[in-house]
Amino acid sequence: IYQLPLGVVGIAIGVALLPDVSRRLRAEDLDGVHNSQNRALELSMLLTVPAAVGLMALPIPVVQVLFERGHFTSADTTATASALIAFAVGLPAFVMIKVFSPGFFAREDTRTPMIFAAISVAVNVAGSLLLFPLYAQTGIALATTAAGWVNAILLGSTLAHRRHYRPDRRLLNKLPWLLIAAMVMGGVLMGTMMWGIQLFQSDLNIIIRLAALLGLIGLGAGVYFIICHVSGAARLSELRASFKRS
Repeated sequence: IYQLPLGVVGIAIGVALLPDVSRRLRAEDLDGVHNSQNRALELSMLLTVPAAVGLMALPIPVVQVLFERGHFTSADTTATASALIAFAVGLPAFVMIKVFSPGFFAREDTRTPMIFAAISVAVNVAGSLLLFPLYAQTGIALATTAAGWVNAILLGSTLAHRRHYRPDRRLLNKLPWLLIAAMVMGGVLMGTMMWGIQLFQSDLNIIIRLAALLGLIGLGAGVYFIICHVSGAARLSELRASFKRS
């Protein structure tokens, strides 16, 4: 499930960013390189953070509506939901990897990302072996998330150390508001879900449960983007410009 925002947001932005950074590097437009990376990170976090928080706030309804039928029981839903929460924590990191990697590839440096990927694989394997006996499938998800954050931090910090990337004031001002908006959205979703929990009973028609889930998603998106707009974290004109560049 968490692969959907990763594919739609992370991979799409990463694919669009690589030729843009490469072109600006050839033109020796270093300020343009930094701006492209910052706007890509800003847009990706704008879309990824609420997706991650939404999955953490609504893991059981999401899994229940999508999978709970036939031999997939309520116990399976609970077990899968815990793993989904763990994966959701790592979603921003997985997307950041897609945003930071073009900064290396555009400079024809494939060795550094490969080394960091190998380190993250080692973290993933070691973490899985350590956590699986304690937390079963959730332990594997936690190990994958930890590996993702290790990779993202290594990529971002190395770019910054080499002066190939620097976060600008606009990004630093907006990220806290994105987090605040996502947290408020998560609280609204959890409260609304508890109020309408009867709409997600497994004996109800799938259409009713799906409609309830889509309603929650729409509510969450509305709350999130209203807060972002009011706070200045995301303006409609800026979003249009970002999508045009992408």
